[in-house]
Amino acid sequence: MAFLINRTAAARIECLHALAKLIVAKYGTYGQSFNLKDVKFDRDDVNIHSFCSLLKEDEIVGHYCRFKENPLDDAGCSITNGVLSDSTKSKEVSNTINAMHALGFVERVGRNIKITSFGVKFSKTNYDSEEMHLIIKKAVQNYGPVVGVLSWLERNYKIGEKFSTNEIRVGYPEPSEHVNHNGEVVLLSAGSTQDTNTRTRSCIIAWLTTAGFIKPVNITPSGSPYPQIAYRNYINSEHRMEQVYEIIELPSIERTEHPLSYDNLTKMNFCLRENGMMSVREATRFYEEKIKNRRFAILYLLNLAYESETTIAVDQIIDIMRESPNLFVISDTELEDTINTEIEIAFMAGIPYVIRYINEHCRLQPIRGLNIDELKEGAPKKLIDTLQNYSFNG
Repeated sequence: MAFLINRTAAARIECLHALAKLIVAKYGTYGQSFNLKDVKFDRDDVNIHSFCSLLKEDEIVGHYCRFKENPLDDAGCSITNGVLSDSTKSKEVSNTINAMHALGFVERVGRNIKITSFGVKFSKTNYDSEEMHLIIKKAVQNYGPVVGVLSWLERNYKIGEKFSTNEIRVGYPEPSEHVNHNGEVVLLSAGSTQDTNTRTRSCIIAWLTTAGFIKPVNITPSGSPYPQIAYRNYINSEHRMEQVYEIIELPSIERTEHPLSYDNLTKMNFCLRENGMMSVREATRFYEEKIKNRRFAILYLLNLAYESETTIAVDQIIDIMRESPNLFVISDTELEDTINTEIEIAFMAGIPYVIRYINEHCRLQPIRGLNIDELKEGAPKKLIDTLQNYSFNG
């Protein structure tokens, strides 16, 4: 079940490497399950400090996480926080495990987590090696939003050209859709906030740099031939402020192994509390299932077209949704404009497309497939059954 990564600590793959080592040390190489609390920092148990190569040292307290201002902080580690931290700090370990899953290093089994064979290989490989470089390259290509960014770069730039990170958007689409909720006309809030977009983008850019697909123009690398070492100091710095990057390599990706899954096709709308947003929050949550359904349908139909080696018209997608309004339609009068915005979800989820105009119809040609089983996780049976009635001839 792939999530949208929205905290920047997970951008440091070297930190994830230390966590993978901890997981193997505590739970072995054969996939013994654990939960989030099990990998939080605990001074009274084996913890990530035993495996971390980035610790600082204090004369009094000894080694501590360089990303924690207070050496005595019980949170202990920036990517997991600690067992003694309050519940509000549990987001960090959750986001970190989400990142590990996105990269293919762990898998979720219900509420539990297991390390994968790929994760074991990651944990046992020297970080400053060519083999690690190849592991990181493979890992980042697993994740839907990374695939979308790479596709956007490929569509707009050539190898050797430079781009600004400000050009990249990786959040949820933001259609302009109005509903009448409790006697009030409300604009639904289905798109990402600027803060979320910035954090997710920062993480993806760091991963692509670590993998060697891009490089920051104004940062001088070390002499290492491996990007995870050449740009190590920059990637592991407190703030990565560079905005101009050069494209080094654009990989060929056939299938996205970890697309965003059904339950993660919308943002967490419980955050809409401030500045009179309660009515927007209530209305958006009321229609959240339909928003997820239509985004899922777009991805499912695009993957069906990819497997059939054909294209799909935007009009076809709209017609399919109108055939099942109880599943997909919130406002029929705004449906066409809404879907023309919602199709952007394809890039973030990991099934990018190119637009073809055939007989004056806008048709989408998917250029990657995706792991349909992961996409389906959490999707209602009725939704899947409905979409399985459709097929395309190549």
